[in-house]
Amino acid sequence: PFALPGGTAVLVRFLAASATIGQARIGALDLATGRVDSLGFGTSAQYADGMLFFAGVDGTLMLQPFHAATRKATGPSTAILSGVKLQGGSRHSFAVGEGGWLVYEMGVGTVSEELGILGPTGVTQLAIPGRSPEDFEDISISPDGRRIAATSVTLGSGVGDIWLLDQQNGTFERLTVGGGWAATWSRDGKRIAYSAGPPYEIYVRAVDQAGSPQKVLAG
Repeated sequence: PFALPGGTAVLVRFLAASATIGQARIGALDLATGRVDSLGFGTSAQYADGMLFFAGVDGTLMLQPFHAATRKATGPSTAILSGVKLQGGSRHSFAVGEGGWLVYEMGVGTVSEELGILGPTGVTQLAIPGRSPEDFEDISISPDGRRIAATSVTLGSGVGDIWLLDQQNGTFERLTVGGGWAATWSRDGKRIAYSAGPPYEIYVRAVDQAGSPQKVLAG
């Protein structure tokens, strides 16, 4: 799910239990009624700046004008890039932010992976200080577009922790120890919620690492 502005609806992916990801559709789920309005074929839907972002099964990222209040598309969709990584056969690895920021994982294989940013001048590969290409998952961009959170997975182990790439300072710093997945930024960019486990639980931690992580949901 991806929360739309206003907090009354979320973007979701839905498909039949026996279907393939190529048959997946995206929709808007009304949290009060449970109704899901189909928005068309695709997966991994997100929203920013009046635009709906979603991916096709072939890793093509699509952009479509979208009115969040009415949950309706207001124009045709356009392909903006290809080669977005598909994680676990179920979700495409990209994140969008207000003001035109988009960060995504390039689909360059199952072992060595790269991060890139699509900007006005094209695609820029991100240099990770002190790191060779490795397994990055669950990328998420801060509200101001400056920092990128990603789970860095130790190759061959499946163990991952959340690290923060600061594009302004050129630093790559560890946020979690002992496991961290699915980083989600607070709206002010000062805190990150994430899951850790097993058993999987949800924690919140300050980005400046002041204080200890706080568990907010068990089980």
